[in-house]
Amino acid sequence: MDGCMAVQRLKPLPKKDIAALRARWTPDLVPNLSHPRRKHDWRDKTISNRHWEPSPFGTTADGRLDYRGFPYPVPHYQNLQSVDLSHAQEGGGATFLTYAVMQDCDFTGAALGNVSETLIRCCFNLCEFIQVTLGGAFDGCSFVQAKLRKCGSTATFTDCDFRDANLSGTDFSRARFVRCTFDGASFKGCDLHKAVFVGCRPSEEQLAACYENGGIRFEDDSGRQVSVERPPAAEDPVIEAWDRLAQRPAGQS
Repeated sequence: MDGCMAVQRLKPLPKKDIAALRARWTPDLVPNLSHPRRKHDWRDKTISNRHWEPSPFGTTADGRLDYRGFPYPVPHYQNLQSVDLSHAQEGGGATFLTYAVMQDCDFTGAALGNVSETLIRCCFNLCEFIQVTLGGAFDGCSFVQAKLRKCGSTATFTDCDFRDANLSGTDFSRARFVRCTFDGASFKGCDLHKAVFVGCRPSEEQLAACYENGGIRFEDDSGRQVSVERPPAAEDPVIEAWDRLAQRPAGQS
C-alpha cells in the first residue's frame, strides 16, 4: 500500500502543519471543486480525476496529486486515482465519499463522513469516522489507528488492515471480512451479528468485548465454514442498568 501498511505506531501530523496545509487553499484555486457535484453528472465516474488534474500544488513525494488539507466537500460520484487527500476536512463538517470509485488514494488523518461503492488500496490511517455509514467494497485498504466509532457497515472488507483501530460501538452486522488484520483493535460494544469472517477472525478478547457476537460465520480461505467457539458477549451497560432497575424491590428508588 505504498507505505500505508504501517508496522510501528503512527504519529499524527502536528496541528500547525495540518493548519498550514488547509490554509493554502482558496476558492479561486479550484473553482470547479468549490461546490459538490450532483447525481446528474455521472460522467465523473467514467473518467478518472476528471475535475482534479492537475493539482495547483503538483504531486507529492509518493507521486499522488497533492490535495492535502483540501477544505471543501469532496464531490460525490467521483472516480479518483492516486490523489492525496490526507487531512482533508470541509469547512462545514466531514468529507463525504459516497457513490465513488477510489484507487490508491490517501486520506490519512481526514475527518470522513459516509463512504461507499468501491475503494481499492486506499489509506485511511488515523482517520475519524464518527456515526457514519461505510458501504460497498474496500479492497486492500488500511485503517491503522483509525476511529470508526458508532458507525454502521454492511461492506465487504478484503485484505484490509485494522491494526490498533478503535471500532467501539460500530454495527458490523452482516459485514464481510476477508483476510483482514485486527491486531490491537478495540471491538468494545460492537455488533457482529451475522458478520462473516473469511480466513481471519478477531481474538477471543475482541469477541468478548462485543455486545453482540451471535450468528457469526467463520470460513477458511476456500469458503468452507469453520466451527469456532465464541465467548459470551459483553453486557450492554444500558441494558444492564435497566435490568438492575427492574430487579429493585417495589417502592425502592
